[in-house]
Amino acid sequence: MMITNPPKAPGIGQVFAENIKGTWDWKVLTDPVNMNFTVKHFNAIVLCWFYSVYVDGFSGACVVTSVFLINGNLCPDIQALLNVMNAVILAFLTGSMMFKFACWTGTTPSLYVLPLITALMWCAGLYCLFSKSALSLAALFIVALTPFKLVATCPAAGVDMAASAAGEMFVIKANVLAILFVSSVQYLLAKDRPSLMAVDSVDSAFKDLRKSFVLFWESKHIDDPISGVKPALDSGATYNASARIEPRTFRYAWKGDYYDEIVAQLRQIRLDILIMSMAMGGSDGSPDSIFDKISHVAEFASVRDDLNQTLEDAHTLVVGLLACESSSYDGLKFVKDLDTIDKLDALPALIDHLAKGGIGWPDTGKPGEFYSLEDDELCQMSTVFLVLQNAIQHIAGLIKTTVMNS
Repeated sequence: MMITNPPKAPGIGQVFAENIKGTWDWKVLTDPVNMNFTVKHFNAIVLCWFYSVYVDGFSGACVVTSVFLINGNLCPDIQALLNVMNAVILAFLTGSMMFKFACWTGTTPSLYVLPLITALMWCAGLYCLFSKSALSLAALFIVALTPFKLVATCPAAGVDMAASAAGEMFVIKANVLAILFVSSVQYLLAKDRPSLMAVDSVDSAFKDLRKSFVLFWESKHIDDPISGVKPALDSGATYNASARIEPRTFRYAWKGDYYDEIVAQLRQIRLDILIMSMAMGGSDGSPDSIFDKISHVAEFASVRDDLNQTLEDAHTLVVGLLACESSSYDGLKFVKDLDTIDKLDALPALIDHLAKGGIGWPDTGKPGEFYSLEDDELCQMSTVFLVLQNAIQHIAGLIKTTVMNS
């Protein structure tokens, strides 16, 4: 099929039509996350605009700086704001020193020196920006903000260079106020604290995983619930970075390293259930009812309930510890079985039951017909049982990690 009928990319017209439709989709526009983003940054830019027009004499420094502070986070990203502040200061100092150096060469030579070094500096800055290195943010602001200083002519000979210090202070003040306006609006209109957003993300990932396992045991598609796990974990990792430097005041210190471990383990559990779902899907991708022949067996119900209970215990422990802020947390009382949390006790008995005649040898069809091992019930069941043993160990790892960090 790949040779005779390979997949075709959509046409450029279709891509443009879908993007335009998606941009003006009413559900997307009124989404709470998008509305929060719009309201926050609209108010921030309006504040900077009023300052630029009525206070700073139509200087665009405040408004331009505010644009670079826009981000899609639902909570204020403190580390990002600090990085931007450093980048703004570096950009201003770079532009000021280059301007004074060019003007130091003299009024006439500066007409050639200033454009030359400006062009070279912008080229170097753009290279750092597109290289995505650690200097990319500073390079972005150097390229974006230095035109306010460098696109100018040097003062005539005899004019004191120190006299321009007052003008430079206006630019510094505009940049600092832009950071103040944007950060204040982001903080006041934030949906919640970074730590709480991180906890909600992990809680959402757990809920989707548990829904996926419910559908898995019923031999149904898990596409809908499992699709939300990865975005939730990605968002949680972003919130965790902000929660690490969140002012905690009377609260316990945020467990950032523990959160990273939990996210990594949840990603592994997501892969486990995806592998089992793909094994059940066979060659056509539609889940086969391989559990129908064993769903009535007591050992099957024990395996299912054991895994579901362990996942529920891990969910309770992890979210409880992360949400704990000012008191000791004893979550072990919620765990029903500590001795064998990393084992499915009834799985060996279930395998023995199948080996004694629960599933027969496959029918390979007529001679010459194509037969795929992906549709072999023995192969499907063996894959599921193998991954189930790994999955229960990964789920138990969540509990062990939580206990160690309690």
